[in-house]
Amino acid sequence: MQSNEVQAVFWDYGGVFTNSPFVAMASYAAEIGVEAEVVSQALFGPMHDTEDHPWHRVERGQAPLTEAVAHAKAELSKHGVEFSLRDMFSKMADIANGSRPTVRARVEAHAAAGLRQGIITNNLAEFRDAWRASLPIDELFEDVVDSHEVGLRKPDPAIYRLATERMGVELTKSIFLDDLAANVDAAAELGMTAIQVGDDPAEALDQLAAVTGIS
Repeated sequence: MQSNEVQAVFWDYGGVFTNSPFVAMASYAAEIGVEAEVVSQALFGPMHDTEDHPWHRVERGQAPLTEAVAHAKAELSKHGVEFSLRDMFSKMADIANGSRPTVRARVEAHAAAGLRQGIITNNLAEFRDAWRASLPIDELFEDVVDSHEVGLRKPDPAIYRLATERMGVELTKSIFLDDLAANVDAAAELGMTAIQVGDDPAEALDQLAAVTGIS
């Protein structure tokens, strides 16, 4: 896709504008004496979307956070450990809140150049106020598609279609950035230019600049 064909850039939030919360989750898992994958599966479930996993239901706005926590506690009790959402999320918040000024600066450069931007995030009603307070959302982004508000979550193809439809842009002329491979792959399958953001966002931002012409 040439830079003059780009109609919009869509950003994930956690792990893109923040450091990856999964790094903190791994640290928490080590503290309680289990593998990170055990905690990930107990709380978050599989990367693909499922109708019945509690965390996915919470992210789609179909259940309260307490339902997912109860499920995680029950699953981790099978491994002889006690799960504390407060302890894990405190650690996750400390790491996730690490600043990524280069990402925000790129968004600001896009906005200054008139490039349209949106957010597609899997998030919880309980977290809405906290994460939105970390960025001037209304100044930088034309639209926010939040999973718990729309009843869809990544990597369901429908959420990407909804985001582009709400902004009146084409999938094949849109760019999407996310830290999770499953979400990036789903966007790419729809024809979006999809870029995975790593622990150091520099490479992803270089790939983005190569398409938009903005750095």
